[in-house]
Amino acid sequence: MTAGIGAKLLFSSQNYADSGTYSENNVSPQEWSDALSLNNLKDRQLTKVARSLTLSPDFIVDLGRNQTITFFALLAHNLTISGQWRIIVSRDSDFSTEEYNSGFVDIWPTTQTIGSLPWGGFAWNGKAQSDDANKGILILSSAVFGRYILVSLSDATNSAGYLQAGRFIVDSPWRPTYSVQYGWGVGFSQRSRKVRSRGGQVWGDEQAEYRTLSFNLAGIGEDEIYGQAYEIDRRRGSLGDVLAIIDPSDLANRHKYTIYGTQATLGPTTHRTHKDFSHPFVIEESL
Repeated sequence: MTAGIGAKLLFSSQNYADSGTYSENNVSPQEWSDALSLNNLKDRQLTKVARSLTLSPDFIVDLGRNQTITFFALLAHNLTISGQWRIIVSRDSDFSTEEYNSGFVDIWPTTQTIGSLPWGGFAWNGKAQSDDANKGILILSSAVFGRYILVSLSDATNSAGYLQAGRFIVDSPWRPTYSVQYGWGVGFSQRSRKVRSRGGQVWGDEQAEYRTLSFNLAGIGEDEIYGQAYEIDRRRGSLGDVLAIIDPSDLANRHKYTIYGTQATLGPTTHRTHKDFSHPFVIEESL
């Protein structure tokens, strides 16, 4: 076994919802905008959002057939720290039976821990608005099998007057036998440019900075490395969207290294020693 962090990487590279059909749960009154429709959740551009007309909307995704599911994500949402969501999975279109029901849970993760900031500077409930944490993540402890997904959102005090999101993911992600090696890193792109004048002043062209997550998997068997890592590169290439969480169990910090984006480089898959294969990944965040 190759030395690495204890918790297993979560790597999502497919989205069952993209080939599914979105619809409203309540036909009347209408809950979602026609101009910014639910189908926008299929678009990997997070700025192309689906927007609600109420502060407690629902939507349904018909995956087309039963799928094995362990993971849900709602990305680039505008729910506040008071916002909640619920997910129900069923094999029946009327949800008469339930394979899974999360109940209403907070959509915001813990973003601060007591003592991490000077006294009085941290949120007592551990949740503060942060532009890198507006990702609803739900990881199931065991797999469920279902076709129909009912998503309910609630944020009664949202001052925007509507709820919106840029991407919805339904998947059963890869959890490698051995997790990432030590030496993984996350950093910012440094796209902003600056120059210094003759007088010493700094002038700049400020641009949005995206994050890059780099890590290496090693100690993986031949069947797993070619059945998973190699296939991710083949299917997703450098344009297909992926999502990686280095340590899903670290609830206080995982939003800092939960990266949704595209791969900056592909492979290679390397045969290091007997029954020991490795594969590097570099993911650039989509904003």
